[in-house]
Amino acid sequence: MDYFKFILKQGRKYQTVLGYSSLSLLAAVSETSFSTIVYKCPCNSYNYMYGLVFLLVPALILFMLGYILSIHMWQQFTSCCNEEGHCCLNGKVKNYLWKFLKVTFASALAPLTWIALALLKGTFYECIVSGFHWDYLKQRFCENKTGCLKILPQLPCISSSSSSSTSLLSTLNLTKSNIENIQSNLRAESQIIGWTLIAAVLLLAVLSICASRCCSPVRYRQRKFWKSYIRHEQEMVDKKTNELAISFAERNVTSFFEQTQPDPFVMPTSREWQRISSSYNFKANPDYYSMIHKLIEGNTKTNGEKEASETV
Repeated sequence: MDYFKFILKQGRKYQTVLGYSSLSLLAAVSETSFSTIVYKCPCNSYNYMYGLVFLLVPALILFMLGYILSIHMWQQFTSCCNEEGHCCLNGKVKNYLWKFLKVTFASALAPLTWIALALLKGTFYECIVSGFHWDYLKQRFCENKTGCLKILPQLPCISSSSSSSTSLLSTLNLTKSNIENIQSNLRAESQIIGWTLIAAVLLLAVLSICASRCCSPVRYRQRKFWKSYIRHEQEMVDKKTNELAISFAERNVTSFFEQTQPDPFVMPTSREWQRISSSYNFKANPDYYSMIHKLIEGNTKTNGEKEASETV
């Protein structure tokens, strides 16, 4: 039982990372399934559109799923348009944009995984390029062979071991080696683009992490403490919110059915809920670790000033 509790605790602790990792795993499994079961290049004038749809539309779906499943996304943008009627266009707009960019980068992991795997396999790219109507590409791969230009849209469906493919090639004065050379060139080019995409994404990720760490207002140990504090604070807020909701519901239901006056109930005001739910920029104000910390310290100072003025 303790083992399962530990697993559940770790799952809650790293739920965001696990969520995006699950999306990336889903992208990898889906790409393999689509390539072997669903995907089949039509080998006609629809090659370009068909291949492009299978390459980009699933990536777009995974990208939108990343937004939908992001807890931080909804924490930052829920009710932000009701804040003084500015629809997030206030002094916190930079913080909102920064949070949005972080969620965007995280959500892009799964679709980039899909595109990279598809390019490394080469089948989607072969179908897309064979449907191009650009003379430059046809001349590049066919090297001015007239028969090649005619057979290029059917290239993804040609098999070197098929008798029908052999007869078709002979009528166009082409050999199996010509077709295999074109196919290998297309797949090599697709894999080059795929590896370039992977390298570019990793480089961008490393540069972003380095820039974020270099611009941190605190050193490594304090930053680690801040991250740990935020995680534990969020866990306790979720727990206390659930307990408060249960107690409040129990108090109201009991009062309704027993027809009695409800007992006084202490809970945060709407303004306080709004303040602790709003975005907080730790870099701009490193004296406080969160909005709750800032709110509590502010109330403590205010109460102290009131007591001092009353004493005087």
